[in-house]
Amino acid sequence: MIIFPMHRARRAGVAVLCLALAFSCCDRSGADVDADPDHFSLKVWNDPPMQFRPRLRWWWPGGSVEEDELARELRLFQKQGFGGIEIQPFSCGLTEADLRADPQIQTVGTEDFFGKAATVCRAAEELEMPVSLTFGSGWPTGGPFIREHKARQLLMASTAVTGPVRYDGPLPVASKPTYHTTLDTVIDIMAPFDAEIDLVAVTAAGIEDPDSTPREISGMVDLTESVDGDRLVWEVPGGDWILFAFYENRSQQRVFPPAYSPGTGEAFVHDHLRREGLEEMISGFGIPLVDSLDEYLGSPLEGIFVDSFEFSAELPWTTGFLERFREETGYDLRPYLPLLFRDHGEAKWLETMFTSEEMYASGEVGERVREDYEEVRGYLFHEGYVRPLLDWAHSRGLALRMQNHGGYADFLDGYGEVDIPESEGLYAGGSYDFLKLAASAGHTSGRRYISSEAFVAIVGDPRGITREDFYLLGGRALSAGVNRLYHHGYPYLFFRTDGTQWYPFEGAYSPVKQLNLTFSSWSDEGHPVWPEFPTLNMYLARLCYAFSRGRHRARIAWLHQDGLFPDTLTMHFHGFAEGEGDSPVTQELKTLGMPFDRISRWGLEGAHVENSCLSVGPACYSGLLITDLRAATPAMMTVMETVAGAGIPVFVMGGLPARASGYSDAEARDLEVAEINRRLSEQVVEISAPDELGAALAAAGIKPPVTIEAESFPYLVNWRSIEDGELFLLANQGTRDRRERIRIEEEGSGFLVLDPQSGAQILRSSERDGLGRLTGEISVPGRRAVVVRVTQ
Repeated sequence: MIIFPMHRARRAGVAVLCLALAFSCCDRSGADVDADPDHFSLKVWNDPPMQFRPRLRWWWPGGSVEEDELARELRLFQKQGFGGIEIQPFSCGLTEADLRADPQIQTVGTEDFFGKAATVCRAAEELEMPVSLTFGSGWPTGGPFIREHKARQLLMASTAVTGPVRYDGPLPVASKPTYHTTLDTVIDIMAPFDAEIDLVAVTAAGIEDPDSTPREISGMVDLTESVDGDRLVWEVPGGDWILFAFYENRSQQRVFPPAYSPGTGEAFVHDHLRREGLEEMISGFGIPLVDSLDEYLGSPLEGIFVDSFEFSAELPWTTGFLERFREETGYDLRPYLPLLFRDHGEAKWLETMFTSEEMYASGEVGERVREDYEEVRGYLFHEGYVRPLLDWAHSRGLALRMQNHGGYADFLDGYGEVDIPESEGLYAGGSYDFLKLAASAGHTSGRRYISSEAFVAIVGDPRGITREDFYLLGGRALSAGVNRLYHHGYPYLFFRTDGTQWYPFEGAYSPVKQLNLTFSSWSDEGHPVWPEFPTLNMYLARLCYAFSRGRHRARIAWLHQDGLFPDTLTMHFHGFAEGEGDSPVTQELKTLGMPFDRISRWGLEGAHVENSCLSVGPACYSGLLITDLRAATPAMMTVMETVAGAGIPVFVMGGLPARASGYSDAEARDLEVAEINRRLSEQVVEISAPDELGAALAAAGIKPPVTIEAESFPYLVNWRSIEDGELFLLANQGTRDRRERIRIEEEGSGFLVLDPQSGAQILRSSERDGLGRLTGEISVPGRRAVVVRVTQ
């Protein structure tokens, strides 16, 4: 089986990480706050330096920006309490008439464009504001300079054959796939179908059940060697068969919505599974960037940013995939290719509208082969894109901040690989479950800063997010473990040809056909909450400072078994609800006040027991939670057995896995998993439903760090250990004020309650209850948070 080298890469990256993050760790007022990152200072808490203040995504209409206006807007950002900016230049929300009327829009990547970015860097340096720049224009990464290594896909064509008969005829011919046609009606991101196709394999399978969904097949055979040109000679056995031909071609996915020069050609997404694709991206955009901004690299230009991935392909592929698959798994993928295809392809833009199902099945073989395919695909994504981009950024003194969701690697592993993992408030509705992924990856990979694209949602009014919404969403992100916020966002002051002020995500100007959706938040001078931004940003800055100190703490490591996380089209026309989108397990853990992290499958494989805790990277946990784990590697099972054998509780809901993951040598590895399963079943704590978690955790002696007398804990909790005690964030997501007597389950001599709104100490307590625990009555306003600092 594949040994995915995330852990080796992470260890190798630790030393480089310190250098890369140095650019985001210095207080440009002179003091190096992170020189002693375990120390929490009330002085700094009261007036956090720039690095902790929320930052702002600054949308540019391509390169159509003027020096005086750039300077004005930068000064305005600083006045409003923003601590840094991210420049994102594109053509979203602009019409064809706008592009024709203003040639400056489509100049991203040119010398003129980078000259304007340099102007911003000079001004930002004077204002002590760090700058980051989106790696290209639009997403996924690509551009008009991607010529030789465009994104690729595998196509499937088929025809029915009934035997016994001698088949001597042409191969099935590939045609434009269904996803491509569907996307054409939704969004203009696909260039005309690429007719230059290369035959990869020819296979056949017997039809077991023609009426089943997916269609059940068996007896898969590889006929590739029997092909001569475009014809096949095959002695068809008796029965009904399907003849398959598989072709590789360019997916023809365009970057969306770019603002590159139209004279250089269409902007195509590059191959993210092959290093040569990234090298074209670096040559076409990265090298001009660093050459033009050389004097600003590191400071104030601290890094590059990669937005979320919205890939579209029939079956994501790259040249040489078959050979690499055989090398990693030990078997030939060709006979099993039909089992990988889905009826709507694999298009991120369609993911929230259609449920894409497998087209063919063969017992559990398809599921096993799919596991191997995704594993190899993740390896190639890491090897061909994430790691070399990270290395290139570091070599130029830049940090890499990336939204890994939508990428081809396990979300957790991809987040944890980069300098600053970033979540977002739009994907999956910004649910707590989703926000937890980037934060957890940061905790288990030793990243101090975890960011999020915040205050973004599908709404009716782009300026409709209220003051209370800002506080609720900020508290949710901070409680999940995010400690650097990027407001989404501020559009450079620009007017369209029809006289309207430009906002990129306004429904009436949406480039997404038939989806007249508006995305918030238009955070400019016209926003009703704009006058309150200095107060809001200071509130958030204090929390970001506090919860980047010391080290993150959590009681439970919860295995994220699927690697990915489904997106959902979540509407917020009527505001934001407490706990929306939470899974039942998350609801229960939150009700208990139990801090937790998600860990990846590879994170679990690399875990060990140290000082009576489960150690995943630098993170330490009191218990392991496994839910609905269908399959596992023997290595994962061995770690679970070691953990349970060391006396660390392992809680299992949905049973232990009955088989090994993957298809290679399945029978032998299944037996190995079954044997460990048999031994382990006597050591784990079986749970049949989420509401049994509380009793199971209590019976195992695992308590939340902060408790109250009521059965249901009313706050979201974030927990950090600092040099002289603990810090707790208690965020009230409800609308009403909560007054509770809290008990601190950790050792301490006393505690302070700090108000992030004012910076003031609102309670000092050294009172103890009958069991010797620190206790005190606190009040947390609705939609607000307080910080409890426990001193030793």
